Amino acid sequence: MALHFSSHLHKNRYGIFGFRVVVPKDLRLSFPKKEIRISLRTSSPRKAKPLALRLQLVTSDYFSRMRRVPSIDEAIAIGHDLIRELSANTFEDLTEQLTEFLPAVEGKGAKLLQELISLRSRHSEIQEEKRSLLRELVPKLADISDDEVDSLFCDFYADVTPLMAQESQLVSQLNEFSLRAQRHLQDRLHSQELEVLREAQAAEIGSITDIAAEIAAKVARRAGAPLSDAGVGQPLAKVDSKPLAAIVEAYCDNQISEGSWTDKTEAENRAIFALWLRIVGDQSVADYGYEQHREYKSKLSKLPANLNKNPLYRDKAIDDILAMECKPAAPNTINKNLVRISALFEWATKYGYTSLNPARGMTMRNPKRASEERKAFSDADLRSLFNPPAQVKSRLKHPYQHWVPLIALFTGARLNEICQLHLCDFDESDGVHVIRISDEGGSKRLKTKAARRLIPIHSKLIDAGLLDYVSELRDKGHDRLFPELSEGRDGYGTVVSKWFARYCSQCGITDPGKVFHSFRHTVIDCLKQAGVSKEKIAALVGHEDDSVTFGRYGKEFSPGVMSPVVEMLKWGVTGLTEQH
Repeated sequence: MALHFSSHLHKNRYGIFGFRVVVPKDLRLSFPKKEIRISLRTSSPRKAKPLALRLQLVTSDYFSRMRRVPSIDEAIAIGHDLIRELSANTFEDLTEQLTEFLPAVEGKGAKLLQELISLRSRHSEIQEEKRSLLRELVPKLADISDDEVDSLFCDFYADVTPLMAQESQLVSQLNEFSLRAQRHLQDRLHSQELEVLREAQAAEIGSITDIAAEIAAKVARRAGAPLSDAGVGQPLAKVDSKPLAAIVEAYCDNQISEGSWTDKTEAENRAIFALWLRIVGDQSVADYGYEQHREYKSKLSKLPANLNKNPLYRDKAIDDILAMECKPAAPNTINKNLVRISALFEWATKYGYTSLNPARGMTMRNPKRASEERKAFSDADLRSLFNPPAQVKSRLKHPYQHWVPLIALFTGARLNEICQLHLCDFDESDGVHVIRISDEGGSKRLKTKAARRLIPIHSKLIDAGLLDYVSELRDKGHDRLFPELSEGRDGYGTVVSKWFARYCSQCGITDPGKVFHSFRHTVIDCLKQAGVSKEKIAALVGHEDDSVTFGRYGKEFSPGVMSPVVEMLKWGVTGLTEQH
């Protein structure tokens, strides 16, 4: 009589049973795999059937939970939990079995087994280190600015990169070990036992490479850098070696021609590349490797800020400046330089100028938390800013000095978004007065695509006379909200930024973490404490929504929906909307 097994049971050519379940079609969009396979490591049907039944019940329960949650993000998280539960004991159990088996093995076999146990133990340590880093990172990503996300991921990438390098080395060691172990054991072990070891080895290596690729892809998306198309183990293409200075020029020309950079970005990048060449010298790109880049990073981390602007350093050689032992630049500044050099090499590898990016992941840890670098204004700060002393108030001559801080406090908009506003950006939608943030009309620019939005105008701004001010400007034939501001390299906000820094000092606000950008932190923190959802906060301040449900498939919130959110911005300060 033929044996009949559950559809979830399958047997390989060596007679070893495994568990297999196909992910239902309605869940595949939110699941990392179409099919789950787990080796049961037994050739006995009596042992395999109850194991498969238990796993079938577990997967059915998880699938039901995935269907009940309201968002795809939550479903994805449950899917990852399922993968972890199914494989949680497999790896550790096999390691324990190998350890128990060790006393029965002698000679070369014992040495091989000890080596395998050591490799597997190190693998477990690396996985736990990565999980720990991810557990620390995820709670910090909620309701923070783009700059804070960039800073956090620079720190995360700096921590994860050494682990990825260790994983890569571990893969090579495991591959080499497999060959040696199989040659030695093939005459001594039963074929079924050998297959168990081989399957566990393949699953182990697959897990390592999958996780490493996932982390690299996520970091690359956050940093905006393209991933290399080269596959692991593929032969390297022949590259056309050129001097580093030529690579820099080719890269800059490409980015400018494709419209990827603003004038400000181009100036920043050219300054970073010029300093890099000044430190490392103009050499062949084929000769520039890890050793040279480590030396560059070491010197860069000891150099002072504003190297090109300060006349104290302008005409000195790099080694002479280092000998002065000046205060080094901030970690974020150093990391910005390192990330831009890495982006240059990513482009160079993609276009065939070199086969190596020695700068990838080579950043430094920032000892200061991202949330500590820019702080929200307190009620006392707001009283000082909007009810200044008489001698300070008497110096306020220009309309922007009244309206720009006020608009920022009741919208959370960025400095340049406010300063570049046109009168036509004030409109009405769904019966709600709105400010349109866009790059349409004139020389306007946005930081990201998500910055394009409609912001309902707070009733306090209307009471303060903002719409009346707009009408007056229209009657006078003006096009822009602040015609007194001229466009500079960085947009229209340069003059306002410098004025506001001086104004804060005059008002007694000297904390270096409190700058114009603090208005955004103030608005975000106010709404967060009021229990507003992160999707609505992101929509108001122009942050990217990374969730699949809201970011990709959901439409933008209407002004009618966002108006009550804006009205929740209430400050414990009187006289905010009075004319200075």
